[in-house]
Amino acid sequence: MEAETKQKSHLPEYTPNGHYGYFGYPGACCDIAIRSNNVAAVKECLEREFMGKDTRTLDGYGMVKYARRYGAEAVAKHLVAAGFADEVWPHKPGNR
Repeated sequence: MEAETKQKSHLPEYTPNGHYGYFGYPGACCDIAIRSNNVAAVKECLEREFMGKDTRTLDGYGMVKYARRYGAEAVAKHLVAAGFADEVWPHKPGNR
């Protein structure tokens, strides 16, 4: 009998009665992963198809621009390397 190998998720555990906002659990996972500059969690979001190259925020930002808005440059670089558009955030991260 082979031992099962299950990779631990980098994303928060799903709770059926959880409050995940407008985009539900997948959107909350992507938001947390991007804002925390967690490349491993972003990779998992991409693998689980929680976001794609055409994903936009309600404000119309692409994921790279959204990452740069919050100073998540490691995530932005990973997304660009994965084929996402190389967008810039024109202001100091955190400023709106």
